[in-house]
Amino acid sequence: MPLLRELEKYAVRVGGGQNHRKGLYDMYLIKENHIAAAGSIEKAIKKVLSHRKTNRNNAMVEIEVTNLREL
Repeated sequence: MPLLRELEKYAVRVGGGQNHRKGLYDMYLIKENHIAAAGSIEKAIKKVLSHRKTNRNNAMVEIEVTNLREL
């Protein structure tokens, strides 16, 4: 929800969870729809790495998978 990010992050910590990023700007996150749009996980990764290099961004890349085969 707008303007409640810090409160939401706090709620996760209080509930025993862990926050690994504050917002979209902290990390590249490749989700299922990005993989579908790119055509494959490999192509999605190449696009992200190219964007990272072009923008001199060292943010980590996280990939959401739907099953163990995709690992």
